Amino acid sequence: VVELRATAGLCEELHPQRGDELLQTAGEFLALAAEIEKGIQACGMVETGRGAIEFAYEVDGLGSRLLMDDANTPNLLSLPYLGYVEAQDPAYQRTRARVLSAANPYFAQGALGAGLGSPHVSRKHAWPMGLMMQAITSTDDAEITSCLRLLVKAHRATGFMHESFHVDDSSNFTRPWFAWANTLFGELILKVLAERPHLVEGPLGT
Repeated sequence: VVELRATAGLCEELHPQRGDELLQTAGEFLALAAEIEKGIQACGMVETGRGAIEFAYEVDGLGSRLLMDDANTPNLLSLPYLGYVEAQDPAYQRTRARVLSAANPYFAQGALGAGLGSPHVSRKHAWPMGLMMQAITSTDDAEITSCLRLLVKAHRATGFMHESFHVDDSSNFTRPWFAWANTLFGELILKVLAERPHLVEGPLGT
């Protein structure tokens, strides 16, 4: 939805140089975005008890739903980062609380800490990308600091972010070089330096 609308805006901006057919294309993108948005609101927003509405990870349009999240971005945790909702959106906040808890079967907890995982590896592996997105979308200093500290522990003196690590033993990790995670980590650090530099003024410790 976000990208279709952005692409429509680009078409509208370029149409004087490229011709009026781009306006028609923009209209098609906007119509498709509206159709998808309608589907999300009708089927992707689900009641999870006592009238609470959250985002589902998957639905089939027939009433079946899957309530979970995967550390890969885009995911439910990243909705504010993607520009789909505001971070304080009530449905997002309820969804966030669920996916960052034991209610999500792919939220790994262990001796080192806890973080969002993925069906791609064992359920005892947290993904640095999940921790990064948790920190990027957080407005709480303590939560952001906790994520940063766990990321420091998890790189296992390699200097790089991995795909995943075991929450009881950081020496058990997958993909020692994972460009996507390293890039997102850089984005997280730049965001912290710009918005909350006091969080990294001293050593994060281990």
